[in-house]
Amino acid sequence: MSRIKLKRLLSQRRLAVLLEELSGRLGSPLCVLDVLGRPVLGAPGVHGPTLPARHAIDVEGEVAGYTLGDDNADVLARLLAVLAVLDLEKRTLAHDTLCRYNELTLLYDMAARGPALQEEEALAELLRVAQGVIPCDHAGVQRCWPGEPACMVQGLPDVSFLTTVFAEVARIHEAVRRSGRGEIVNELAADSRAAGVLSVHSMLCAPLRCAGEVFGLVHLGSRTPRLYTTEQLALLSTLSFQVAAVLENRRLRQQQQKSRQALLTLARTLEHALDEEVAS
Repeated sequence: MSRIKLKRLLSQRRLAVLLEELSGRLGSPLCVLDVLGRPVLGAPGVHGPTLPARHAIDVEGEVAGYTLGDDNADVLARLLAVLAVLDLEKRTLAHDTLCRYNELTLLYDMAARGPALQEEEALAELLRVAQGVIPCDHAGVQRCWPGEPACMVQGLPDVSFLTTVFAEVARIHEAVRRSGRGEIVNELAADSRAAGVLSVHSMLCAPLRCAGEVFGLVHLGSRTPRLYTTEQLALLSTLSFQVAAVLENRRLRQQQQKSRQALLTLARTLEHALDEEVAS
């Protein structure tokens, strides 16, 4: 289906007036058909009983419709193609701007809410936000602190299904952990690292990394064919980095509290020992 809708383009009042004026100056009726051959402007019958030649409205290699008539209709087809490209670029820019705005809003919300969340809450929020901006039918987070066995901590739609998926793509996950860089695999069946009868078709994965250390990963995937992009991986990596920073800071604070408590205990012990020595 064509991305360009001629009916929408020709419904613009200023363009309609211009085309009417152009038709009058050329002295020939204008007729524009959509890609299915249905009239969008004018009517084929105005050219007489013999159907005139069709001239394709070629928009970046895609036929959006046709004009009917002589050489003047061919010029009109090329003019409409130029206008359609400009309209497409404008709508694409508006769509991309809205997407970037929504992504920035999500990142800001994540940054604002993250420090107040517990670890499980932060990981659940990561999956919720990621699924909201990246199409997928399953998602999971695996934690793997250095020196500790990897374990699944969050999984959608359920941990059981994600455990099976993670086993199938374990070598890909291991590569992400080792390199510290995310990966996209749009056709797992063609990747030699995938094992067994695969439950999913496409996936992307990003590490949970902070200060150069990987201590987990987030996985999104689809059981049906899907073409993930580098932009989506970059967004997932940014989200995972934010959550990783929150978790790492929380872990450091806990370690500092333990160290402080240990020092206080040691100081009290030494003080008690000195008091006993003085008393004796």
